[in-house]
Amino acid sequence: MEIDSKTRNIILSTVVALIVLLIGVALWRQSRTVAPEAMSIDVTPQAGATAETTATPAASVTATLAPNAQEQAAASPSPNSCTNNAAFAGDVTLPDGAEVQPDTATVKTWRIRNTGTCTWGGDYQLRFAGGDQLGGPDSMAIGTEVAPGAEFNAEIPLVSASEAGRYQGQWIMADPVGNSFGQVVYYEIVVPGTPAIAY
Repeated sequence: MEIDSKTRNIILSTVVALIVLLIGVALWRQSRTVAPEAMSIDVTPQAGATAETTATPAASVTATLAPNAQEQAAASPSPNSCTNNAAFAGDVTLPDGAEVQPDTATVKTWRIRNTGTCTWGGDYQLRFAGGDQLGGPDSMAIGTEVAPGAEFNAEIPLVSASEAGRYQGQWIMADPVGNSFGQVVYYEIVVPGTPAIAY
């Protein structure tokens, strides 16, 4: 079956457009932090390519990304490079669902394990990530060195809400420059309502 020139050009254009679209989606998913102006895609149809007679792609696609400095550092590890990671190891104070009277100052303490390969310095921090902050700080330096595989107690001062209800706040570890990492830890407290008076 012979395909006329117009049909062949339509097929070729469609194939090239699909390839460019797929590469664009793959690049977007791979690195969402790359600015659009830092990405270029060059598509050059190969001479004599036909949709029915070749199993090779009908286009040559070259994608070039200009990574930012952080991506370059991560992409080319030095002998001193390491990975930050953290995991919840347990509640030390205020287990989930603990009752705390209204307007009461308290401290939530979690046990957190360093599951990465970096040693955390005292300038690493536990940072508020969402939910009910309950008067806690935006972030708090851990104030101690934690080697890979070691655990430490992370403490956050809180003041319970004035109104009855269930309150939850999420916190996450962050390195000295503010990059979050590891498992989110949270508190969940219950502020009881006004007790009924028996007559």
